[in-house]
Amino acid sequence: MPVIDPIDPHGPLRHSFWRVVEDPTQVLRVTLRREDVRALELGAALAPVHVAHEEELVPRAEAILQYVFVGYERDPRPMHEIGEVQRFARALDTEAPALLFFLDREQRSAFARCAAPPDEGAASTAEAAARGAAAAWRARKRDAVLGLGAAYGFDGAPAWRRIAADVGWVEGAS
Repeated sequence: MPVIDPIDPHGPLRHSFWRVVEDPTQVLRVTLRREDVRALELGAALAPVHVAHEEELVPRAEAILQYVFVGYERDPRPMHEIGEVQRFARALDTEAPALLFFLDREQRSAFARCAAPPDEGAASTAEAAARGAAAAWRARKRDAVLGLGAAYGFDGAPAWRRIAADVGWVEGAS
């Protein structure tokens, strides 16, 4: 899949965004530096979401955004196990509850593993996903995606089903 990179949120972002929504083979790649992740600098990560709303292109912006984290190359852990990445993902999630809609289909599962709240006492991630806080978080994600559809005049249910499938949630689960 061709990628538009780098993205300068203060310059060519709008042009890049329009190119991506016009060509479904492209994706917006936003590079996030470790120091920005640590400092919870969300601006570059959220800029494409803001542009989608400002340009009223939300219905055409499903699965167009991809994050690339740099500065973690020497860390052997998966990104979803790195505490500062989890904090960053949770902060993004707070600011943009429907972010899963915009994320590239390959990144949705990783984002959910980072951003979903852990459940106390869960022996594993799978067990945590089946418990209260994670289920409530998942329901809020569904409501946010359905709300996008309502706000922009499209049926959000098919998008939600794609997201649930990409993340590995059982279809029909909240």
